[in-house]
Amino acid sequence: MKYHLKKIFRAVKKQKIKLTEMPFQILESRTAVAQGREQKIPKNIYQTFKFNSFGKTHFEQISRFRELNQDLNFIFFDEDAQDAWMENNWIGTEIHNIYKKLKFGPARADIFRYCILYSEGGYYFDISKGCRVPLTSLHSEESECLISYEQNEVFISPDRQIFNILKHPEKYILQWGFGFIPGHPFLKQTIENIELDYSLYKSKTFENPKTAILMFTGPGQFTKSVRQVIFDYPDLSITQAGIDFNRQGIFSMKGSEARYLLSPAYANSRNSVIVD
Repeated sequence: MKYHLKKIFRAVKKQKIKLTEMPFQILESRTAVAQGREQKIPKNIYQTFKFNSFGKTHFEQISRFRELNQDLNFIFFDEDAQDAWMENNWIGTEIHNIYKKLKFGPARADIFRYCILYSEGGYYFDISKGCRVPLTSLHSEESECLISYEQNEVFISPDRQIFNILKHPEKYILQWGFGFIPGHPFLKQTIENIELDYSLYKSKTFENPKTAILMFTGPGQFTKSVRQVIFDYPDLSITQAGIDFNRQGIFSMKGSEARYLLSPAYANSRNSVIVD
């Protein structure tokens, strides 16, 4: 009975989204419309999703985020453009080999964000996320990295040497939004750790693939990597913008669930291999 009720509820919700959010709007990249200040972190925001069309409400929210950051270039990649960029810039590397073998789009998007920021520098934000304040207001001109923390707690304590360096050692370091100069060691370590851990996940079936992806390429891997770098370089300059960008982060934009009409949520998958 509960199953049938849930199925009916999902169908009604899906129909409501279709009625209110269609027709979908085409999202293009946007060049900065204001000059703004000079800074070390390149003034580009990279974003990606399988398609470049979004529901009306979500599109409006993305437009507001762009309006708030007029001095930044917004560069959008759909899945084909993302694949092409990885092919053109990381071909022949182990991380690109892993990228091609991943079964889920969100895991490939994880690797893409580390690689493009390592190569080019700038900011990355998931297409469903945002921030209520300009990103440049969260760090100084001299900042070389901008990170923040999730609400979610991590129960593995960092080494004593770095416990007091991290503002929130009890939280995951989020990776749905961040900013870096090119070649930053946090990104380098994350890429190397994914390569090192590949054999642990290769061809293995996971009851909950989302959890495995969060560990392998997502915030679990990123948090581990940041901790490792800080352990080796405790004097590294880090801009830490509290939890969810000092509570100004937008974890889920209004209307963003409409994108699942075009690409089903990977969180619903069960008993799947995440990488060949």
